[in-house]
Amino acid sequence: MTAALPFTREDYGGRMEAFRTGLRARGLETAIVTAASNICYLTGYGHKGAGLRALVVTPGRDPALVVSDIEVGNAEAILGKSPVSSYKTYLSYGVGSPARTVADVLGAKTGKGLEIGIEPQSWPAGDLDALRAALPDTKFASIAGMINRQRLVKTPIELDYLRRAAAVADHASTATVAAMRPGVSEGHLAAIAMTTMIEHGGEYQAGWPNVKSGPTSGIVHTGWTDRMIEQGDHIYVELAGVFNYYHAPIWRTAFVGKPDDERRRCADAIGRASDAGLAAVRPGTTCGEIHRIQKAILDEAGFGEHMLKLSGYSVGLALPPSWMEGTTVGPGSDLALEPRMVFHLGAYVLIPGRWAIAASQTVGVTANGHENLTKTEKGPLFL
Repeated sequence: MTAALPFTREDYGGRMEAFRTGLRARGLETAIVTAASNICYLTGYGHKGAGLRALVVTPGRDPALVVSDIEVGNAEAILGKSPVSSYKTYLSYGVGSPARTVADVLGAKTGKGLEIGIEPQSWPAGDLDALRAALPDTKFASIAGMINRQRLVKTPIELDYLRRAAAVADHASTATVAAMRPGVSEGHLAAIAMTTMIEHGGEYQAGWPNVKSGPTSGIVHTGWTDRMIEQGDHIYVELAGVFNYYHAPIWRTAFVGKPDDERRRCADAIGRASDAGLAAVRPGTTCGEIHRIQKAILDEAGFGEHMLKLSGYSVGLALPPSWMEGTTVGPGSDLALEPRMVFHLGAYVLIPGRWAIAASQTVGVTANGHENLTKTEKGPLFL
């Protein structure tokens, strides 16, 4: 992130008002937002952080932040630049009580019969229990996914940030693929990917890159090892370019030498399935339909049972631990695509413990179709 916040106070104010409108539609006026990316979206407060953070939204006054005391400087940095005009801290590293501090901020706003919207998935179990104990006369309603849905349709400036993030991802994947050869380690390739991203203006990712080769590709989300690439291997790379917190992920698979028949057939099916999924991206197409199109191709090729149970997910602003925005492209989803939605969309086959092959692009929905924000060849690639 740059020294200034990525958006204006008016931008954040508009987002906050839309959130309040959504709350009122649910019969709520008070909410506690705890998902890091959602707090950042509404206020500009965004970083890895220590301890639970909360945004307390109540009627008739500006929202207030609750953060650990070590984060004071980060809270001060957004005052006057976002809807937040105050904050309250608790002692860091398990000494203080974030739940008690949230209750103190609510103060007289609490009472018997009050119902508060919360994001329960973002509360550690102990803290959520402590919140219920601190507010015994208060009812809680889940607003899980509410802000994520609000974030789905991007503004023009968000799309610009995503294009810049996608360019970072393209630079990193190009450099990483160019370095693939026998005798090079997975760690060396990961270093090239990360160095290239930083050199081209990228920021830290919500999740680390995954660089896996041959049999280690069947062990997902494990970063990289010191395994050396061998002739006949394939290398799977998963990374995301980042700009102002906005993430553009990609999956890339490249073969060093000639693969066996099974992996060759899978790579061909992955290429066709990912092509067909991308071709279907247009306003009105449902997420479930995109998944059905891809699965039909992989079923016919004999790999459908090993297909990932989703064909992608919405992306945008993200903070650790995940760059997924919250909406998945999966079976049965009736969400219809709209212009300015952005998805990481691809096809992925995983045979656990053996190997994985995948290919994807980050893609934006346009008025008449789609725009590939990441533009490098998605493959699978044969070197």
